Amino acid sequence: MGLEDTYLTYLIEGLKDGRVYLRIIERLRPGTVNWEKFTEKSQRIFIVQNCNYVIDLCKNVLKI
Repeated sequence: MGLEDTYLTYLIEGLKDGRVYLRIIERLRPGTVNWEKFTEKSQRIFIVQNCNYVIDLCKNVLKI
């Protein structure tokens, strides 16, 4: 998909924080992702918040 600096060694570990999903959404619809809502902290609560944001974007913006 032409995502710069994105390489996954382990699929589950690479996708668990939502960053790759957000990059894909941004690639499909530029300007959609509010990167201020993404948190790079590795604590479980922040990972869940990131994934919930991905789900919200998929439901409300991408309509999938």
